[in-house]
Amino acid sequence: MEQKYFDIVLEELRPFLAEQGFKTGKAESKGEEALSARFASAERVVSVRFNEDSSQIELRYCDAEADKDEEKLLSAWLFDTEHGERDAKHIAIDYLDSLKEQMGLKETKRRSATDVALPSKGTPGDTPNIDAFCARFLAICPQYKDDYKEHVLTYGELLYEDFFRRTAVPYLKTILDEGNKKTLIKFFDFLNEMYAAGDKTVGAVITGVIVAGGFDGDVKRFDGCAAYMENAKYLKQRGRSVVSQTAADKKWAPLYFWRKKD
Repeated sequence: MEQKYFDIVLEELRPFLAEQGFKTGKAESKGEEALSARFASAERVVSVRFNEDSSQIELRYCDAEADKDEEKLLSAWLFDTEHGERDAKHIAIDYLDSLKEQMGLKETKRRSATDVALPSKGTPGDTPNIDAFCARFLAICPQYKDDYKEHVLTYGELLYEDFFRRTAVPYLKTILDEGNKKTLIKFFDFLNEMYAAGDKTVGAVITGVIVAGGFDGDVKRFDGCAAYMENAKYLKQRGRSVVSQTAADKKWAPLYFWRKKD
């Protein structure tokens, strides 16, 4: 875990801990626990550390009088080379929830899924972004609207790679198994339209997540869908390339090329 991601977790925690009377901890710079910080109040001690052996960032808690080996593990998250800033922020959200529960602090009002608004289709004429794509997807597949709300309620924002892996990929697999021509044409036309009109993120999600996950390297099955893609020339060409590459290397990560450097 890089220092900058560890620092993001700490910065998200510091305001809450300061309100509870904790003195803000500073990450150590050397030793076996280089990525480690300790926060102490008169009654409690909270520590955050990255465990190199397990590649997990851990949140620990104990009474001020307790020994270090009496610390209670409240939460642990895997954090390896595939994780980044977005993941660090969501780990901090989980840590805050864990600390509030441990300290018996109740939220005065907790949001529910009904409070989460569905994404906007955007302004006509603008290049569709991932929110606009999601809005169109939910219009076609309204059965996932509740999943979207729960997802945003949990993470505070749309984690599009995760969301579409959990919704659009199984949906594509289902309609492929059912073989309904009308449904397949409608979905492929939708993906093609958004691939051609959308921004780089939309294109990467369509090919690198939905098509790659839906066909899972089965080039023969993709070619067998040619009759459903007569009006989807962009998707047909780029989609086959992605499926072929997925078949050649299951570890291929097609989304990484467009991810912004933190």
